[in-house]
Amino acid sequence: MRLIGDYAKQKQDCCAQVLADIVAPANGKNFRTIAGLFGYTPVIDPFARVAVNDRAPLIENESGGVSAQIDIELPGATLTSISAWRFWNWTPQGDLDFIPLSAPSPRPTMPTGKTSTVRTADRFDRQQQGRLCGRALLL
Repeated sequence: MRLIGDYAKQKQDCCAQVLADIVAPANGKNFRTIAGLFGYTPVIDPFARVAVNDRAPLIENESGGVSAQIDIELPGATLTSISAWRFWNWTPQGDLDFIPLSAPSPRPTMPTGKTSTVRTADRFDRQQQGRLCGRALLL
């Protein structure tokens, strides 16, 4: 039996952006005019290095998993079973619009996945071709 596991955790205190340009959308709404209604005048100069965040940028990312493999030797073939479980916790927090207006961060995601595979592999020599057959199940 072969057992493999991994775990990782990241905490990123990062990122903001500066405005380089504003493109007028096809609907005719003007960002500068709308921002002015809220008392905000955007700085459109990336070299000024002015970034506006109304909340601290923070991203936490945690992931890991475990898998188990069992090989059973049969006459002329090997039967292999692999089962695995993985998780991923992603918690973004920050300013999505990079202007003083409050835009909520995306909701955290916490997907998990389970898989199971059973397969057979024929033993073969150099003059013969082998066959690999299997079934996979994603839960």
